Amino acid sequence: MVKTVIRNYQPSDYQAVKSILIEAGLFSPRSDTKQRLDRKITHQPDSILVADINKQIIGCIYLIKDHWVSLLFRFAISKKFRQQSHGSKLLKKAETLLKKQGFKTVILFVENDDKVLVSFYKKRGYRLGGINRCLIKPLEKN
Repeated sequence: MVKTVIRNYQPSDYQAVKSILIEAGLFSPRSDTKQRLDRKITHQPDSILVADINKQIIGCIYLIKDHWVSLLFRFAISKKFRQQSHGSKLLKKAETLLKKQGFKTVILFVENDDKVLVSFYKKRGYRLGGINRCLIKPLEKN
């Protein structure tokens, strides 16, 4: 059986994480730069987790947290490693880490019409939130 190691992201993981996010349609060239990820882990070393099999990064998840709320973001598993429990292990590790840090709830966003992903999360105890919709406004100059 293949052993999945869940560990903190390191700067040398950047290209692999970027590739996984691109494959999943989650990569943002504005937000997911190497510099921004490096800064994120400098301030919170456990804020990005990766799933690693034999030194190959196969998944990632960002933890966004402050004293008020915790969010899971950019959760992705490489397509060839899906449906093999690696995603469940990565998600569980992120949840366990947040729980140890005192968080009682975690929030994540998923597209309304992504029935497969909604089902994945529901099977793991997530429920749909209220009727609120996420709105985004870039604060950087265009």
